[in-house]
Amino acid sequence: MRPIYWTKEAEEVDREKISEMEKKTIEHLSDYLKTFYPKKSGEAEYSYTKTSIMGPIGKLLSAVSSGKIENPDALIGYIVNIHNATADNPLSKHGKEHLENGVKALLELRAVAPKRMWMRILREVDYAVYKNKLEYILGGGKNE
Repeated sequence: MRPIYWTKEAEEVDREKISEMEKKTIEHLSDYLKTFYPKKSGEAEYSYTKTSIMGPIGKLLSAVSSGKIENPDALIGYIVNIHNATADNPLSKHGKEHLENGVKALLELRAVAPKRMWMRILREVDYAVYKNKLEYILGGGKNE
């Protein structure tokens, strides 16, 4: 039989601070998505797939989780490029502010969060932003 090894936390995790940072990130990314309206495909008014609802934010979360891009300006440029290619509307000043704040908050969260918690936090951000955008759509939210 193999021996069982118990490990002890090497660092203190401030879960309250991480939770607050996560809420701030979700708020900014959700507010950005209120300004994103995907291009219509055919006669459908809106597509309710997660990919369509999340828009460029899905790509942002993938890029951050994979480490594909780490520079905040490069991430913002990447998302603005995706926004311009997939949105029915140009990126507004208000939307850009929320995008910039959301990207900065997400990168700060990644720097503070322990590696073992990072993927769970990212998944929580992903589905919380999705839920907020879906509620916005179903609530009759208009493009800003």
